[in-house]
Amino acid sequence: LVNPVKVAIESRTTTGENIEQRLVRVDGGAKLEALARILEVEPVDAAIVFVRTRAACTTLVEQLTARGVNAAGLSGDLDQSLRERTITRLKRGKVDVLIATDVAARGLDVPRITHVINYDVPEHSEDYVHRIGRTGRAQREGDAATILAPDEESKLVAIEKFIDQQIPQRRLD
Repeated sequence: LVNPVKVAIESRTTTGENIEQRLVRVDGGAKLEALARILEVEPVDAAIVFVRTRAACTTLVEQLTARGVNAAGLSGDLDQSLRERTITRLKRGKVDVLIATDVAARGLDVPRITHVINYDVPEHSEDYVHRIGRTGRAQREGDAATILAPDEESKLVAIEKFIDQQIPQRRLD
């Protein structure tokens, strides 16, 4: 080669300085109550609630809708046009809480999203950063809550190591 150039790409992990992160520890069966409390008490304009599976997405939409929450689901089993209509409804205020699998963890930018809630802790630490990055965009303030059951503790340890910080624990009021 003549005048070769070596290019090295370095991975940076940033969780956004304008995103308030917190951890809410619960017993395994108390996640729904913790989520409902956050949605009830906090000034939520719109929220994305991340779950691990499509089945959990469907179930949680049903449970929140039964409680009077204006919720919709977004998962990989929806075709692209239905996903786009759901996002449009969220943007226009027709949906306030989007229950989603990691299909929505990247590339989704809806200015009215004030809260991201990890109902299920992500399997991969990098997904945590992508999930919480759906709020606090373009210098806006955002809130990221992770509802942690005892069996998810090892995932939390991995996330905190990955982001090189401890997520502060907060009690629900």
